[in-house]
Amino acid sequence: MTLFKILTRTFAIEGKEMLIVLRRPSALATLVFGPVLILAIFGLSFAGQPPIRAVLVIPPNSGLPTDYEAYDLGDPTTLRIVGTEGSVDAGRRSLASGQADIVVSVPANAIQQLQNGKQVTLQVEYDTVNPYQNAVIGRIAGSLAAKLNEKVISEAISKVTQGASPKPNLQVIAAPTKVETRDLAPTTPSLVAFYGVAVLALILQHLGLTLGALSMTGERRQGMLTLLRVAPVSAFELLLGKYIAFVLLTGAVGALLVVLMTKVLGVPLLATLSAVMLMLLLLILAAIGLGVVLSLVTSSESQVIQLALLVLLASVFFGGLAIDLTQFVKPLQIGAEFLPVTQATRLGQDLFLRGAAGEPWRVGALAAMAVALAFLAWLLLRRELLRRA
Repeated sequence: MTLFKILTRTFAIEGKEMLIVLRRPSALATLVFGPVLILAIFGLSFAGQPPIRAVLVIPPNSGLPTDYEAYDLGDPTTLRIVGTEGSVDAGRRSLASGQADIVVSVPANAIQQLQNGKQVTLQVEYDTVNPYQNAVIGRIAGSLAAKLNEKVISEAISKVTQGASPKPNLQVIAAPTKVETRDLAPTTPSLVAFYGVAVLALILQHLGLTLGALSMTGERRQGMLTLLRVAPVSAFELLLGKYIAFVLLTGAVGALLVVLMTKVLGVPLLATLSAVMLMLLLLILAAIGLGVVLSLVTSSESQVIQLALLVLLASVFFGGLAIDLTQFVKPLQIGAEFLPVTQATRLGQDLFLRGAAGEPWRVGALAAMAVALAFLAWLLLRRELLRRA
C-alpha cells in the first residue's frame, strides 16, 4: 500500500510538471524547436575556414615567371594565389586593401643565391589581431612557403642547369622528400560532426538545468512548497516526479537533435544506440540535479537565472566547445572535469565518431555526478520543506 501511495504521489507531481509545460504552447515551442533550430543553424551555416589568399611579390629582374598561374599549389581550398606584384610595397597595399591575407616575397637575387650555394628565403607577411586567424595563417603560411619554395627553386634550377646533360629531375631536387599522413581513427569527421556533439551536450545540459531550476523557484514563488509541506508528499516523491517529467521532456528534445545530427547533418553514429542513450540520460539527470540544487541554494528567481548563465558560460569556455582543455593550466583542467558537459562531450565524441568510449571512467564520473547532485537536491529540498513547516 505504501508503494502504491508513493507511486501515486510521484506521478501526480510528474503530471503537474508536464501540464505546466504543455499548457504554454510558446514555452513548449521554445523548448522543443529552439534547440533544434540552434543545432540546425550551427550545422547548415558552417562553411569552414576559407582559403588563405596570397599575393606573390616577384621582382622583375628575378628571372622567375611573373604569371601567378605558374605557381599553382594544387590546393585551392586551403591556399589560393590571387595575383603577383613587382614590389613589396605593392604587395602590402594588396594586404591593406583586403585583397590578400598574406604577402609572399621572393628575393630579387634568388637565382644568384642558388648559384652561390645559399638558401633562398621567402618573406611571408600578414596583418591580423585575431589570435585564431594568426594561428591559422601562421600555420598555413609555413606550408605555403614550403610549396612555393619548390616552385621557385625548380624555376631557378632550370635556369642554372639549362642545357645540362643529362637533364636533372627538378622536382626531386627542389623537394627531395615528401610527407604522407594517415589518420588511424575510424572516421575523419568534419568540424560540424566533431563540434556538433559538443553542441548537443551543451544544449541538453542547459535545458535540463533550466527546467530543474525554474521549476523549483516557481514552486517557491507561488507558495506551493508550503502547500506541499502540508500535503502528504515527501521530498523524495516531489523530486522524483520532477525528475521523471524533465527527463521525458529533455529526452524528447535530445532524440530530435540526434536524429537531426545523424540524418540531416551527416554526423556518423558508430556506437550502439543504447550506449548513446545511457550517456544522454546520465547527462540529463546530472543537469536536472544541478538546476534543482542551484534553485535551492538561492533566494530569488533572478539569482538562479544568473547562476544558470554562469554555468552556461563556464560550460562554453571550459567544457571543450570553444577551446580544447589541454590549452589551459592543469588546475583548471581538473576543475572543468566537474562540469557534466565536459564528461558528456568527451564521451559523445568517442561514441559517435569512434564507436566506443576511449575513457570508460567518464561514464562512472557522469553517473557519480548525477547521483551526488540528486542526493544533494533531496537533502536541500527536505530541509526547505521542514523549514516551512
